[in-house]
Amino acid sequence: KCSQVERVMLGDGCKLTDKGLQLIIRKCPNITHLQTQFCTSISNQSLVEFVSKSTNLQHLDITGCSQISCINISTTDGSRKLLVQYIDLTDCASLDDMGLRLIVKNCPLLIYFYLRRCVMLTDSSLKYISKFCIALKELSASDCLNVTDFGLYELAKLGQTLRYLSVAKCKVSDVGLKYLARRCYKLRYVNCRGCEGVSDESIIVLAR
Repeated sequence: KCSQVERVMLGDGCKLTDKGLQLIIRKCPNITHLQTQFCTSISNQSLVEFVSKSTNLQHLDITGCSQISCINISTTDGSRKLLVQYIDLTDCASLDDMGLRLIVKNCPLLIYFYLRRCVMLTDSSLKYISKFCIALKELSASDCLNVTDFGLYELAKLGQTLRYLSVAKCKVSDVGLKYLARRCYKLRYVNCRGCEGVSDESIIVLAR
């Protein structure tokens, strides 16, 4: 019966470990959605094994899994790619720029990407995102305190594809926001809460 299971959703307070994650992939080979929020015992190794074997995986939410710093499934010829369209890494405090690069280079179909409070990320991460995730529509880098206008310059390469962006409490200003608005002209949502460098000047450009 488990072989027919496609979605496993485990919320805050669940004490899933590597052993449980390995059991899921053995018993649920057709899984498309995995949510393991705040499962702090899950390691990089077990998650890599999981995504490598879950060939139908489309939705991955590992919010608050504090041990996770990368998901590296690269092969020598670069042929193995994920079908994942949605990834939420909110509160994955161990994730850094190089770890994020390993993730996005294997996710060419990624559309929704959430990195809230991944405090080690910098503008380099946004550069990798725009390079490897050309289909991206939604991105949240809220409370990534090292993201600046240079990161927005990189995101602007996504052009009309980008529709939703949150850079709340990032170090962005009118300069970066205006540059982004002119190139990502199909934006429908922008969150720049707590960005003290943002004024009427960039909001006028966004409105236009």
